[in-house]
Amino acid sequence: MASKTLILVPTEMERAGIESVLQSHGDDYSLELCGFGLVAAAIHTAQAIRDHQPPKVVLAGIAGAISDSIAVGTATSFNRVTVDGIGIGEGDAFRSATEMGWEDQAGASEYLLRTSKPTRATLISVASASTDAAMAERRFIRHSHANHGMIAEDMEGYAVAMACDQAGVPLTIVRGISNQAGDRDRSNWQIDSALQAAAEMARMELV
Repeated sequence: MASKTLILVPTEMERAGIESVLQSHGDDYSLELCGFGLVAAAIHTAQAIRDHQPPKVVLAGIAGAISDSIAVGTATSFNRVTVDGIGIGEGDAFRSATEMGWEDQAGASEYLLRTSKPTRATLISVASASTDAAMAERRFIRHSHANHGMIAEDMEGYAVAMACDQAGVPLTIVRGISNQAGDRDRSNWQIDSALQAAAEMARMELV
């Protein structure tokens, strides 16, 4: 029997929202948790690829928009994923591993991905989400040179991309935009709409 597309989601909350839309596809896919955060996502993705031997992987879930060009409540497919926060210092003093000449030790600075739509958007994976607009703005400035400033942040994409790259399995990342990065007021968030949009985009990968 042919291997199925492996869909990864970070948390049980995201899994519930994604699976409710995908159920109409029966057994066309395998759905697994990759875990919350960079470390868990790398470990569980490697394990899931080993167990399922999928022809491709789709990472789906929610993220925060760093730029106004990605609307809250919608979903985006990212063609580039990178990581922010691996290096030295913090705030305006932060210097990335690449800037310090440590890229060979830290891993690739970015991964280029398949996209379910012809979009050009960058996903920044972080260990700690932006706490306010100023922190999100610093991340925007560091990464806005790519893809015309269409940027969002998550906590798993880069780790999943590294695991897929090591295994030689193509990866698509779709993220529903639940909030503006740095906005910690949950009353402004649109988690349900974001998950619905992400699930609909992930479903395109099963056709």
